[in-house]
Parts: sequence; structure tokens; C-alpha cells
Amino acid sequence: MRDLTVREANAMDAEAICRVHLDSIRRLDGPHYSSKQIETWCAGKRPESYVQSMSDGESMFVAIQNGQVVGFGGIRRDEIRAVYVSPDHVLLGAGSLLCGALEAVARGNGFKSVHLSSSIQAEAFYLKMGYKKLADGLFKLNQEVSLEAAKMEKVLL
Repeated sequence: MRDLTVREANAMDAEAICRVHLDSIRRLDGPHYSSKQIETWCAGKRPESYVQSMSDGESMFVAIQNGQVVGFGGIRRDEIRAVYVSPDHVLLGAGSLLCGALEAVARGNGFKSVHLSSSIQAEAFYLKMGYKKLADGLFKLNQEVSLEAAKMEKVLL
């Protein structure tokens, strides 16, 4: 996609990352989960949380188009913790570029594979990106609410 780039995220990106994250959860994942699951998932999303994650060692990247953040991704060690794209920019290459950047971080740190928990909605994307579904599972949001998820892995070449 023209004018689509990926770069390392910084604290100045936190508000835009939060906005993309919430919009993606509500509009893309919303049809696959209950309103209680979606609102619980969204409840703790604040710009300062992304800044804290970066400070705590999570490598985070943003996809930029025409000067705006249209997606983000994060990895800690060999676990991809997030790849989210604005609903208005899905299927335009941002997710693929973000995955590539995250996988490069893992390779650079000596990991031979990466793993993640995928939402129902994102599972097909990860399969297309070369990930293998290991098992169905649950992603626990709090003591009462969990999401159906797929445990996935990709061997890095």
C-alpha cells in the first residue's frame, strides 16, 4: 500500500495506539463476542498503559499511513502480544508489515519461533501469515470473563 510504513512506537503514539486498539476490538471483534466480553476487554485500555508496556520491555511498532497511526503491534520475548489494525485499514497490508517487524525482533533476539493467542476474528489472518493453530483456548480478561482464543505458533526461518 502506498505511503504505508512501520516504525518503532514511542510515548507520543500512545493516544493513537489506544484509539486504534479500542476501535479494532469494538468493530472487528465485536461480532464474535458478547457485549460484556467486548466491554471488559476494552475497560483497561488507556494511553499510559502502552507507555508502561514499552517501558517494561515490550517492543512496540506502529503502522503509519499519511501521517496517521493505522495499526500497532507488540512483542515481548517470543510472544506476540498484539497486532491490531484500524477497521478502515484492514486488508491493506498494515497487519502483514507489523507481523514482519515483530518477527524480526524475535529473530534478532535469537528466538526460533513466536507464539500468540488469537481472537476468533484474527485467526484467519495469522494462518495466512504462516502461523499454525496449536489448540483452542481461553484468554482470561479477569476472574469472571474470558475470550475464546486460538493458541498459535510460527517457526521463524
